[in-house]
Parts: sequence; C-alpha cells; structure tokens
Amino acid sequence: MKRRAFIGSSAAALAWAPIASKAADAYPSRPIRTLVGFPPGNSSDVIARIVMGEMQKSMGQSFVIENRPGASGTLAADVAARSAADGYTLLVSSAGPLCVAPFMYPKLPYDPLKDFVPITLTNTIPLVLVVNPSFPAKTFAEFLDKARAGGPAMPYASSGNGITNHLVMEMLKRAAKLNVMHIPYKGSTAAATDLIGGTIPVMFDTTPALLPQIRSGKVRPLAVTSLQRLAELPDVPTIAESGFPGFEGLAWNVILAPQGTPSPILDRLHAEAAKALATPAAVSGFANLSLVPGSTGIAETQAWLKSETEKWGGIVREAGITAE
Repeated sequence: MKRRAFIGSSAAALAWAPIASKAADAYPSRPIRTLVGFPPGNSSDVIARIVMGEMQKSMGQSFVIENRPGASGTLAADVAARSAADGYTLLVSSAGPLCVAPFMYPKLPYDPLKDFVPITLTNTIPLVLVVNPSFPAKTFAEFLDKARAGGPAMPYASSGNGITNHLVMEMLKRAAKLNVMHIPYKGSTAAATDLIGGTIPVMFDTTPALLPQIRSGKVRPLAVTSLQRLAELPDVPTIAESGFPGFEGLAWNVILAPQGTPSPILDRLHAEAAKALATPAAVSGFANLSLVPGSTGIAETQAWLKSETEKWGGIVREAGITAE
C-alpha cells in the first residue's frame, strides 16, 4: 500500500509539473500588487516605486503599489503573508517588520523567516552619528569621552522605539559602554528639528535624512555606520575604523513573496529585479537618495535576513525594548 501510495503521489507530481511550468511561462498575465507598510514618500515606498517602475517596463505588466501603513509596517507584512503564493502579491519591507517586530510583539501574526521567500535585497542605507554644532565634541573620540562621563545620562533622539536609529545607538552603547538615555520621537523630522534647535544633543539617522542638514552646517557628522567611508562624507570616519572593528548598522529594504511561490516565478522575479536595479534610472534614483544599491541572490538574501534578525533581536532583548 505504501509503495502504491508513493507511486500515486509521484505520478500526481509529474502530472502537475508541466502545468506549473506552463503557468510560470505565462507569468505575469495580470497586474502585480506590491504592498508597502509605510505611507507614500517613505523610503520603502520611494524604493518600491523606482524598482517596480523599472520591472513594469521590462515585464510588460503593471505593478500596483499598495500602501498599507500601520503597526510599524507589520500590517502590510501580515496581509502579504496571508496572500496567495502565486507571484501576484509582493512585499517591499525593511528591518523593522522583518527582524525587529518578532522580538517586540509577542503575538505577531506572521513569521518573517517562515512565511516569506526573499527575492532580493534592493539597497542598504548607512546611518550617520550627528550632533548639534554647539556640542563640545568635534570628533567621534571626543563624543565617546562625553558620552561615557558620569552624572546624568546624555539624552539621544530617535525616530521611534525599535527603529533602526534607536537600535544602532543601543548597539554602540553596549560596545562603547556609553551613559546615554533614549528619547523617542514620532518620526525623523521631529527628532531632527529638536537636534538642530539644540533641545537634544545627538542622534543617528540615515544619510538621505541627514545629508541636507550636514551640508548646510545645521548638524555636525562624527561617524558613519557602514564598514567603508561614504563618498558623500569622505572625511567622516566609520565606527568600525574608530576602535570598534566590524561595527556595522544599516537600514535596508528587501523584496519578498509569500512562502510557497513557485520557484520558476521566484527566479523570474529575481532576474527582473536585478535587471531593474542596474538600469540607469534606478542607479541615478538611488544615487539621488544616497542609497547603496544591493542586488543579492535568493539564498544570499535569506542568509542576510537571518543574520540581521540575530543582530537586532539580540539588541532588543539586551536593551529590554518593548512596543510603545
């Protein structure tokens, strides 16, 4: 009976294979929905529109961006995880909903590593440590001295609890034994406004958010979180070269599909995304936003997500960070 059942199941699989192959060959035959868990204008949204716009030209089918903001990006991820695994629903997301949320929300309705297949990393975004120009530290080393001093903890701003710029400072706090205190804001703009105004002395934020203020002299950059110095800030050292080898903390975005999406469709989407990221329009669009392009293979992207989950999950646990 077992042998007969095995033969039956094998025959069914063989019979299904040509159908699946034919469906993949015809893909896409209708518009592809791309979910983004943040409002229009957010970096994830802008990146999705650049990449999907180029994929639309190449694949000859519409890509419809659907913004589903809410619950720190987890709402869109939940919708995507429960969608049909047929290649017609994609998700463009970031570290928060994928690597941080599982450690902050005890009843998260999806498992980022089990419910999705990553198609490619689209980009990374280095962060910059900046201070108000009146802050009495001109260098990263001088900042460390000030932030290690006894007495009241030095306040630092972030754009929200559990956001990457919060977690990067917590990572540095542990590595450098800093005496600092987190002040969360509702968004990057509000935090930067108080930094520029002198209400708060220091914060990390992404290069797209900070470069205009750095160039205008409204804030002073002290260090960057990438492993290499940035072309836009060649005189600003990395934290890794400043006494903390291997220190790296990046924001990033990735394209994913629901788990179970057929491999031929995933391969097609990966190839088209890689091609889109290499187009002059995408390259110039990313450069204008000070983003670092990052096309990666499916297995490589899966390994990246696991590594980032371990990194940020460890910080959340050690710092005792909980959802607001």
